[in-house]
Amino acid sequence: MDRMLFIQHKEMLIMEKEWMPHTRPAQLVMAKRWVKMLPDKEKEWQIPKKMIQRLRELAENTEALHTIAESLEGTKEDDTRMKTAFHELVAYMKDIRAQIGFYTAADGSGLYRSRFPVRAS
Repeated sequence: MDRMLFIQHKEMLIMEKEWMPHTRPAQLVMAKRWVKMLPDKEKEWQIPKKMIQRLRELAENTEALHTIAESLEGTKEDDTRMKTAFHELVAYMKDIRAQIGFYTAADGSGLYRSRFPVRAS
Protein backbone atom coordinates (compact mmCIF):
# COMPACT_ATOMS: atom_id res chain seq x y z
CA MET A 1 0.00 0.00 0.00
CA ASP A 2 1.43 3.33 -0.94
CA ARG A 3 2.24 5.67 1.95
CA MET A 4 -0.42 8.27 1.09
CA LEU A 5 -3.18 5.67 0.90
CA PHE A 6 -2.01 4.19 4.19
CA ILE A 7 -2.11 7.60 5.88
CA GLN A 8 -5.58 8.34 4.46
CA HIS A 9 -6.83 4.92 5.58
CA LYS A 10 -5.39 5.45 9.05
CA GLU A 11 -7.01 8.91 9.27
CA MET A 12 -10.33 7.42 8.19
CA LEU A 13 -10.09 4.78 10.92
CA ILE A 14 -9.37 7.45 13.50
CA MET A 15 -12.30 9.52 12.23
CA GLU A 16 -14.53 6.46 12.35
CA LYS A 17 -13.54 5.71 15.95
CA GLU A 18 -13.58 9.22 17.39
CA TRP A 19 -15.97 11.07 15.15
CA MET A 20 -18.13 12.88 17.71
CA PRO A 21 -16.54 16.04 19.16
CA HIS A 22 -16.16 16.05 22.93
CA THR A 23 -17.33 19.60 23.66
CA ARG A 24 -20.92 20.77 23.43
CA PRO A 25 -20.15 23.78 21.23
CA ALA A 26 -18.27 21.54 18.78
CA GLN A 27 -21.15 19.04 18.78
CA LEU A 28 -23.53 21.86 17.96
CA VAL A 29 -21.28 23.07 15.13
CA MET A 30 -21.21 19.53 13.70
CA ALA A 31 -25.00 19.21 13.94
CA LYS A 32 -25.45 22.52 12.12
CA ARG A 33 -23.03 21.40 9.40
CA TRP A 34 -25.00 18.19 8.97
CA VAL A 35 -28.23 20.17 8.71
CA LYS A 36 -26.61 22.19 5.95
CA MET A 37 -24.93 19.27 4.11
CA LEU A 38 -27.36 16.34 4.42
CA PRO A 39 -30.05 17.80 2.12
CA ASP A 40 -27.48 17.75 -0.69
CA LYS A 41 -27.06 13.99 -0.14
CA GLU A 42 -30.76 13.28 0.41
CA LYS A 43 -31.54 11.63 -2.94
CA GLU A 44 -28.19 9.95 -3.49
CA TRP A 45 -28.08 8.40 -0.01
CA GLN A 46 -31.87 7.98 0.29
CA ILE A 47 -32.13 10.03 3.46
CA PRO A 48 -35.72 10.52 4.63
CA LYS A 49 -36.73 14.20 4.70
CA LYS A 50 -38.22 13.67 8.15
CA MET A 51 -34.80 12.62 9.44
CA ILE A 52 -33.19 15.85 8.24
CA GLN A 53 -36.10 17.92 9.59
CA ARG A 54 -35.87 16.24 13.00
CA LEU A 55 -32.12 16.90 13.12
CA ARG A 56 -32.78 20.56 12.26
CA GLU A 57 -35.37 20.83 15.04
CA LEU A 58 -33.07 19.20 17.59
CA ALA A 59 -30.12 21.40 16.60
CA GLU A 60 -32.18 24.60 16.79
CA ASN A 61 -33.71 23.62 20.13
CA THR A 62 -30.33 22.63 21.55
CA GLU A 63 -28.73 25.86 20.40
CA ALA A 64 -31.50 27.93 21.99
CA LEU A 65 -31.27 26.01 25.28
CA HIS A 66 -27.47 26.30 25.25
CA THR A 67 -27.71 30.07 24.81
CA ILE A 68 -30.16 30.37 27.71
CA ALA A 69 -28.23 28.04 30.03
CA GLU A 70 -24.92 29.79 29.37
CA SER A 71 -26.37 33.27 29.90
CA LEU A 72 -26.17 35.18 33.19
CA GLU A 73 -29.89 34.52 33.69
CA GLY A 74 -29.47 30.76 33.21
CA THR A 75 -30.69 28.57 36.07
CA LYS A 76 -29.93 25.01 37.14
CA GLU A 77 -33.16 23.95 35.45
CA ASP A 78 -32.01 25.61 32.22
CA ASP A 79 -28.71 23.74 32.51
CA THR A 80 -30.54 20.44 33.01
CA ARG A 81 -32.75 21.11 29.96
CA MET A 82 -29.66 21.97 27.91
CA LYS A 83 -27.87 18.76 28.95
CA THR A 84 -30.95 16.72 28.06
CA ALA A 85 -31.18 18.45 24.68
CA PHE A 86 -27.51 17.73 23.92
CA HIS A 87 -27.95 14.10 24.95
CA GLU A 88 -30.93 13.76 22.59
CA LEU A 89 -29.12 15.57 19.74
CA VAL A 90 -25.98 13.44 20.02
CA ALA A 91 -28.00 10.22 20.26
CA TYR A 92 -29.95 11.20 17.14
CA MET A 93 -26.76 12.05 15.26
CA LYS A 94 -25.35 8.63 16.16
CA ASP A 95 -28.55 7.00 14.91
CA ILE A 96 -28.42 8.93 11.63
CA ARG A 97 -24.79 8.02 11.11
CA ALA A 98 -25.46 4.34 11.80
CA GLN A 99 -28.51 4.23 9.50
CA ILE A 100 -27.01 6.17 6.60
CA GLY A 101 -23.44 4.90 6.93
CA PHE A 102 -21.20 7.92 6.41
CA TYR A 103 -18.29 9.66 8.03
CA THR A 104 -17.36 13.30 8.43
CA ALA A 105 -14.10 14.71 7.12
CA ALA A 106 -11.61 15.48 9.88
CA ASP A 107 -11.95 19.20 9.24
CA GLY A 108 -15.75 18.96 9.09
CA SER A 109 -15.76 20.11 5.49
CA GLY A 110 -17.74 17.22 4.06
CA LEU A 111 -19.69 14.03 4.49
CA TYR A 112 -18.61 10.85 2.78
CA ARG A 113 -20.32 7.52 2.33
CA SER A 114 -18.47 4.68 4.00
CA ARG A 115 -17.76 1.46 2.13
CA PHE A 116 -17.82 -0.41 5.43
CA PRO A 117 -20.51 -0.69 8.11
CA VAL A 118 -20.46 2.32 10.42
CA ARG A 119 -20.77 1.82 14.14
CA ALA A 120 -23.05 4.16 16.06
CA SER A 121 -20.63 4.95 18.89
